[in-house]
Amino acid sequence: MINVKKNGSFDILLAGISLFDCFPGVDGRAIRPLSVMVQNVDFGFSIKYSLDFGEIWLIIKEDENLVIETNCIGFSTSPYSVNPIQSAVIEAIDGIFIQRMGLRGEYGYFDINNTKFKTSKVESVGITSLKSNSGSLTISAFTHDQMTNIYSIEPSFQENYSVLFSAGFNLERTRSGDFSLPSINFISSEKMQDGLSYAANETAIAMKARPQNHQTRIWSSWYYRFNYMTYDVLKEYLEGFGKSSAKESLFDYIQIDAGYATAPGDWLSVNTQWPGGLKIAFDLIKSYGYKPGIWIAPFVVGNNSKLYIEHPDYVLFDLSGKPVIEKKFYEWNKPWPNFDTEYYILDTSNPGAMEYIIGIFKSLKEQGALLFKTDFMLWGMVDSTKVKRYCEGKTSVEYFRELIVNIRNAIGEESYLLGCIAPFLPFVSVADGMRIAGDVVSSYETSHVKMLASKFIGANYFNHIYWENDPDVFIIRDFDTNLKPFEARAMAIFQAFTGGITGTSDPLFKSSEKLIEFFKFLTPQKIVKPYYPFFEENRDEIVACISENKKHIVMVFNPGDTKIMRKYTLKRLLDIEKAYIIEIQSQKPSMDLTEEFYTEIDGHDCALYYIDENERIVESPNNLWGRI
Repeated sequence: MINVKKNGSFDILLAGISLFDCFPGVDGRAIRPLSVMVQNVDFGFSIKYSLDFGEIWLIIKEDENLVIETNCIGFSTSPYSVNPIQSAVIEAIDGIFIQRMGLRGEYGYFDINNTKFKTSKVESVGITSLKSNSGSLTISAFTHDQMTNIYSIEPSFQENYSVLFSAGFNLERTRSGDFSLPSINFISSEKMQDGLSYAANETAIAMKARPQNHQTRIWSSWYYRFNYMTYDVLKEYLEGFGKSSAKESLFDYIQIDAGYATAPGDWLSVNTQWPGGLKIAFDLIKSYGYKPGIWIAPFVVGNNSKLYIEHPDYVLFDLSGKPVIEKKFYEWNKPWPNFDTEYYILDTSNPGAMEYIIGIFKSLKEQGALLFKTDFMLWGMVDSTKVKRYCEGKTSVEYFRELIVNIRNAIGEESYLLGCIAPFLPFVSVADGMRIAGDVVSSYETSHVKMLASKFIGANYFNHIYWENDPDVFIIRDFDTNLKPFEARAMAIFQAFTGGITGTSDPLFKSSEKLIEFFKFLTPQKIVKPYYPFFEENRDEIVACISENKKHIVMVFNPGDTKIMRKYTLKRLLDIEKAYIIEIQSQKPSMDLTEEFYTEIDGHDCALYYIDENERIVESPNNLWGRI
């Protein structure tokens, strides 16, 4: 329901949530129109706001969902942002879903009483969802290839405390005259996950996403060899995989990670660890039946690189005319085996820089690479008002999209493009896979694991819709690790349960046969995707369910340090009345038909349950997913 007033303000009442006194804003402030014209039309309302620098037309459509279309006419100025809704008062919300630009920062579901909402402004990128006691209201644009779509929630202490909501787009002062903004859609749903998934599906359709029809398996060199992968080690590992039970096609790709180049930016100039060059390494990988993969950070340019020395104009400059320094490493602990002390950002608005980096991708493809892990991609999303580009006039999103579309064209449709530390939404239609959280490490740090867990859950709604989510590698080796065996097992199960890419950096052929079988146990034979029954609750444990044909798998993961004891009803978890249950690890015979079950889990551990609505479960299959 929408209520439009004569002064041009309007109220939105949907899913038990109220947005009062909605009004457009420019550059973060509500507009002061010279006049307002409100018209009732067949599909809803048309509102024209006449300003001293142009006009804003809002068309509000009431159909299956509420839609706000925004047209800006005759703007004599170039605004930084235009918000169809500026500082509306929200009432009757219990929680908020926040999405970041990419994996940096916290994202996921938060209770409205969370301290961050009481003290400061919080922004959500591309999508948000508001929860009431009667449902959820998901708000999202469906196209994200030109400008950044921002939703902000901030406290107000004028008179009584209230929460203010704004929705709009950052244009970065690139538009004037006549221009339109993407539509903003309001989607009501009983459950927040359903609203988020609906918006993701509509975004995938609008942007022509390329979801995968199978789940990809990758071996990456980084998390065990790090910078010190060599051709000889690669040969040793490939031979080892071939001689052990790991030879049963555990991986689709063998990916060489960072540490091969003489300097970031000089990606075709390999160091002494690869004396024959990358083509010979790629050929070796193919000879063992795998597809070759390579890591590359397109925007990263080292200050000692040949690229920067010969083409200092290829990097991004700040407003004072100096190179933008994204990272400094003046001490001994440098991230890669080179002597660069400063890292700059490639300015792909420079035609020479664009031609150079696309030439790198073309060469790597010609040498045999079929997987490209593109890292530090958020470096390319620099606000165009805060830097000097070689060619100006576009938003950071437009510059970014130009690069990644050119990369896709250079590597071909048959290649796999994996984004990492990347902006999510601008990558839709280009990426095949996407890292959704920070690095997994070989020690259990509760705060780090909880951060990973919240992002795994928060990114679930777009998995296998935009691309395959990448929960990072499983670290299950039984040597050179600080993880206790049960911690490694629990983390790997939790990662596998995301239904994303399956991968590791472990030299599995050096591990026990039991661990190799465990890796096989976790590898899905088809696409799987979980549902989180407690998505809209703040709980100590994480519960995920995967269901098909009245067969279910339930995982309960305890990321905390202390033991938990819980009782679950099948109605709450799976919306079923009774079923047979077996706990996978203990292999105890399945219970009689039951409505509930209890679990007791130590800190850092997890439990798995098979649940069948029709038949008693005798034993667990060799693969976790074997019963669905």
